[in-house]
Amino acid sequence: MKKFWHFGDSFTTTGNLKGWGYKISKKLNREFIHRGQNGASNYQILLNIINELNNISTNDYILINWSFLSRGVLFSDYKMISTNTFYFDEKKELNNDSTLREDDINIRDKNIDKINYLLDNSEQENSMVFILAKSLQDYFDSKQIRMISVFLEKDFLTSNGKVIPFPKNNYGLHNLNFGKGYFSWLKKNDYLGDSEIDTHYKDGLTDIISDVYYKKMVDLI
Repeated sequence: MKKFWHFGDSFTTTGNLKGWGYKISKKLNREFIHRGQNGASNYQILLNIINELNNISTNDYILINWSFLSRGVLFSDYKMISTNTFYFDEKKELNNDSTLREDDINIRDKNIDKINYLLDNSEQENSMVFILAKSLQDYFDSKQIRMISVFLEKDFLTSNGKVIPFPKNNYGLHNLNFGKGYFSWLKKNDYLGDSEIDTHYKDGLTDIISDVYYKKMVDLI
């Protein structure tokens, strides 16, 4: 059976068999393969896709829920750590010490210059990720594998409040149109919450979200 691969951060839901990602796979008549990773940066999402390259086959579908553009990846003591640990992407501010473990506070304080650099240069890191993703998309297209992107947010925001516009061509990636970004669309429709089935979504939205995605995907597959 052909597969429906779902990559991203926690906005992909938990991957359970009652969530909207699974319901999309049923509409598409594909086996559901969930590869979402809580707190993942776009760099980490890209690596997760690359790690599955040998398992993705002709006529499979790939849906990627890219994460916040402010989210980067820190290399500390030979470990890869998402800046999500230290930075509240929704509010665009550093997490308070009261929300962090002592070990995380020590890592943050040791690497604060690197964290600030990542935040101020998110356009640079994410642009490289999306350009590499376009190369992956071209490869998948040659193998008759459809890769579709969803951008959680568009436009880059630096720590001093400067806004850098997102490219109008979306880096050439096949993407589902959610206006200014998927997060803004969820806020506009009052869909943000924390249900047991779908992380970050209110209860009772599973069918609504899966229907919206499916209708938008049909034109691209």
